[in-house]
Parts: sequence; structure tokens; C-alpha cells
Amino acid sequence: MDKFGNKTGGRVKGVVNKKTAQAIEICNKHNFDPVEFLILVAKGDATKLGYDSNTVTKMGKGGIVVEEDVITMNHRIDAARVICNKTYPDIKSVEVKGDDEGPPIQHTHHIDMKEMIKIARESKK
Repeated sequence: MDKFGNKTGGRVKGVVNKKTAQAIEICNKHNFDPVEFLILVAKGDATKLGYDSNTVTKMGKGGIVVEEDVITMNHRIDAARVICNKTYPDIKSVEVKGDDEGPPIQHTHHIDMKEMIKIARESKK
């Protein structure tokens, strides 16, 4: 900083740092798009990721043959979460004020589980 508090030296705003530049270079070298990969995982599309099928046959408990997804729901949720964290802004908390900058007026309404189910069913009609 100079004597007036202005930043001097360092990386120019908008230029990627060395580690990011290396990561981009490696992805380009291998023709790999990490966002596209995460989208395919989130969609559960194993065939587009190079698998023969979206499911795999395994031997389960007791010798029972079971079909399982190559990409589990947990994998899909994790991939979707990463995509959302990188594409949607975080929601920031805001101060709530009432009339004339006074304290907010609080209204509470209790809905029990049965009423919530009823409302959900009615909204599907």
C-alpha cells in the first residue's frame, strides 16, 4: 500500500492465480470439462461417462443378485450441490424492520403435520 492507502503491486484484478491457471491448463490438455462431468453425474447418466450401462449387477446379501445404480443418489445430490454452490449466489441475511424503523411485528401460525399433508395433497389437484 502506498501512503494514501491504495493497493500497489500484486496480481491484477481479473487475472487468474497460478493454481487456477494450472487447473484450467490440465483440463484443456485432457479435453475435460468439470462442470459437464458434474452435470452428467447429477443427471445419473453413467453411459455418457463411459460406463456400459446406468446399472451394475452385484451379489447382495445371502447370494441374491441385485441391480444397483452406477451413480448413486448420494453421488447425484453431491454433484448437484457443488453445481449450485458454484452457480447460484449465497442468500445473505437481511435485517428485518417494522414500521417506522421500529421492531418487526411477529406473526406466528402453527400448522400440524396432518394439515400440512392436506395442503400438499390439495395443491396437487
